[in-house]
Amino acid sequence: MIIQQIIKTIILIIASIAMLILPLLMQIYYLPFYYLIAVILIPLSFYRLIRHEHFEQKFARRWKKTREKGYWRNVLIQGVRSIVLILIISSLTPLFAYGMTPIALYRQSFNEVNVPFLIFFMIFILIFYVVTGILQYYENEKRYNRVKE
Repeated sequence: MIIQQIIKTIILIIASIAMLILPLLMQIYYLPFYYLIAVILIPLSFYRLIRHEHFEQKFARRWKKTREKGYWRNVLIQGVRSIVLILIISSLTPLFAYGMTPIALYRQSFNEVNVPFLIFFMIFILIFYVVTGILQYYENEKRYNRVKE
């Protein structure tokens, strides 16, 4: 268990350094916001790593109550979480990397919306929604069983 904590700490340190050095290697738009997000995420990540056991016990208590609500309800909730996460990441990445707003992503030109891309994106999101909801439910079950052992 201690070896896993050391490995996680090393990976977190490397990721934190990479996140802080990235603007030196490539152009990042909206640099103050990028660093604001980095300054918030890095300490939160270390806090989460340090308090790992506390968070695992808290998860076990919550999951015990949550799983009583039913399989499909949990799948739907986990799917919504996944969609929100992918939409945030898919909006922020082009914003910081290319300076493109989410609206600009869906346009072919100034006045024309890329309809085939939007249809593909919506179908992808729906499939992603169901698949990640199911996978996350089983991952939470595995995590719950591991914490309870």
